[in-house]
Amino acid sequence: MNVTTASASLFGSKPKFFAAVANEAELSFKGRIFLLENFSGIKLNDFRRNTQMGEEAMEEIHWQLSFLMGYFQSEGFINTFRGRGVLGENYNVAVTKVSKSGNPDFPILVEYNFKGKMLMERSLQKSREIDITMPLAPQWTYEDSFRGDENRCTDPSYQSYGDYFYFFDPRMPGCPLLTKKQSLFNTKAQFKVLPNTRSTYPEYNRLYSGQDKLKIATYFGYIDDYLSLDRVHKKDEGYETAMGFIQNLKQMGFKLKKNRYGFSRDGKYSSNILQVFSKKVSTQLGKTIEVEVEVFLGHTDAASLDDTFRRYFAHALGTASIVVYDGHSGLGGNLSLETLSPVRFNRNLYQIMMFNGCSSYPYFNGEYFRAKGGSRNLEIITSGTSTYSSTAVANLMAFITPFLKGQIKSYQHIMWEIEKSNESEPTYLFGVNGDEDNLFKP
Repeated sequence: MNVTTASASLFGSKPKFFAAVANEAELSFKGRIFLLENFSGIKLNDFRRNTQMGEEAMEEIHWQLSFLMGYFQSEGFINTFRGRGVLGENYNVAVTKVSKSGNPDFPILVEYNFKGKMLMERSLQKSREIDITMPLAPQWTYEDSFRGDENRCTDPSYQSYGDYFYFFDPRMPGCPLLTKKQSLFNTKAQFKVLPNTRSTYPEYNRLYSGQDKLKIATYFGYIDDYLSLDRVHKKDEGYETAMGFIQNLKQMGFKLKKNRYGFSRDGKYSSNILQVFSKKVSTQLGKTIEVEVEVFLGHTDAASLDDTFRRYFAHALGTASIVVYDGHSGLGGNLSLETLSPVRFNRNLYQIMMFNGCSSYPYFNGEYFRAKGGSRNLEIITSGTSTYSSTAVANLMAFITPFLKGQIKSYQHIMWEIEKSNESEPTYLFGVNGDEDNLFKP
C-alpha cells in the first residue's frame, strides 16, 4: 500500500468520485502500536520534528496500517459488517503520546489519531461505526499466527510473509491471535460518507469531434508470475483474457491492422503479442472517426527482465486517449511511474484510464493525477478489491463498448454496467475519479 501522508486538508466539499455500489468516506480512529527496544528514548517531539528516529517509527505505523488492506476485505469483516472496503492512499497520522508499554519485548507504546479516506461498500454504511482490529506489534504477528505449519490468520493459499498483510483476517476460525494477550488491539472507527458525483459524462466532444482518430490502448499482463520470457504462453489466464477481448473486437467488425507475435523490444525474448485493430465508426455526435485499438500482452511485473511492456505502456500513457490495463497491480509497483520508462504526459490531451488490477484504488490515483497536472484532462477508473480473471473480459467490455461504438453514456451508466458484468461474483468496488470537473452534457 502507498503510505502517502497527506496534508491536513484531505476532503473537499465537492464530490470527486462515483461508484455504483460504494462511496468514499472519511475514516477516523485512535490507534496504538508497540515498538521494539531499539526505539527506547524516542519522544513525542521526534514525531513532531521528523527526526530520523521519528521517521523510522512512523514507518512502523504505516506498516501496521497496511494490514487494513486485508482486514477490510476479509471474510470475517464482511460477515460481521455486511460489506467491504479499502483504505485510500491519502491519510494523516498524528502521534499523541509516547509511553512505556509494560511489555518487556516491546517496551514502547505509541498512540496516534488517524484520519483518512477509504472506499466503502454502501451496505457497510448502515453501521454507525465499525470495529478495527490490527496487530499491536506487526513485527511479530506473522509468527504468532501459526498453529503447526499453517498460518491460521490469513488465506490458506497465500501463506508467505509478504502476502500476510494483504489477506490478514484475525476473525478466521482457529486464529491464535485472538487468544494471545497483547497480539492485537481493537478500536472503534467513525466514518463520514462523502457524496458521489451525479450525472457526469466523459468529454465526448473531445474524444469524437476534436480528432479524426480515437486511439485506445489496451494492455494485458500474464497472470502466472513464473512464466518464462522465451515464448507466448497460451494456457495462461492473461492470454485467455487478451484473446477473449480480441474476439469481441472482431465480432464488432474491427479489422486487424498490425500483428506482432512473439517479440520483445530488444529481441532477446519472445513472450509478447501486439495487435492493432481498426474500424470506421459513426458517433452520436454526427462525426465518423477511425477507432484504433492497440492490444498488448506481455510480462508486466516491475522486476521482469523484459522491459517491453514498460516501454510500450509508457508510450501509450503519453499518446492514447483511452488506456486500459488488465493484470496484476503488484501492490502498486507494476504501474508505478517510477518503474516505467520515462512517461511524457501530454497535459493537453484528454484521457480516460482504467486499471483493472487487484485493489488499484489505493495506488493509481494520486500519482497519475499529479503527473498529468490534475483531473481537468484525466479520469481514472480503479477497483477497490481483488479482481478475478473469470470476469475480466466482461468488465472491460462493459467499460469500453460505448467508446467502440461512438455512443454517449454517462459515467454513472458505465459504472453500473461494469458492476452488472460481475454477474455472480461480489463487487470489486469499481469507481471513477476525476469526473467532477467535466463540462460535456448531451
